[in-house]
Amino acid sequence: MAATNPFDDCAAMRKAMEGDWHIAFTTLKMYRDGKKLRPWCRYTQTPSEYVMADRTCAEEVSDASKHPPIMKLSSMEGTTTQKPEAPSKFLWRGSGWLKWITMDFRVVYMNESEGVAATCFEKTFHSEAGCEIIVRDPAARGTGEADDAAMREAAKAIRAQPDFGIMGPLEPAAGTRWDPVERPRGPLTNHGLGGSGHL
Repeated sequence: MAATNPFDDCAAMRKAMEGDWHIAFTTLKMYRDGKKLRPWCRYTQTPSEYVMADRTCAEEVSDASKHPPIMKLSSMEGTTTQKPEAPSKFLWRGSGWLKWITMDFRVVYMNESEGVAATCFEKTFHSEAGCEIIVRDPAARGTGEADDAAMREAAKAIRAQPDFGIMGPLEPAAGTRWDPVERPRGPLTNHGLGGSGHL
């Protein structure tokens, strides 16, 4: 039996998204400028059918004078609610002091077998519109540009979006193995942060 296309089925899309993803390429300046390193996110299904909990994390250097540098983990938590009429579209809402912030986003590419996906999100009053290529296991990928087939297809899907022209450039997330700049690494990096392999 052929696998269900996640773009045609809500449950299949949520299953495809669930778990840990590492941001490999992004248009967001905050993940490209070196202030936040090795960002990753985790989606967890909740008892509510169309709702997943999500957590986005990144490393930040809190004391660069130490060796290895002292790192801290910054995180942002929220809920991701799927739109039943459109399996690839979601509404993110922050938790805690971020609960008043919402953002629409969509999955524009999903390759479950290769562990590569692409997401795009709408502009809000506090953040720019943007897109990201996310991967399950960045340690299994080579360095340099997004040059394997799945990564090229993900980049192609992003560049085909009508709002891509108003976004920043699609570049490696800081601190990942695609990033050509040497970035600080500390104990947080060595312990992998997210449970699905470290960068």
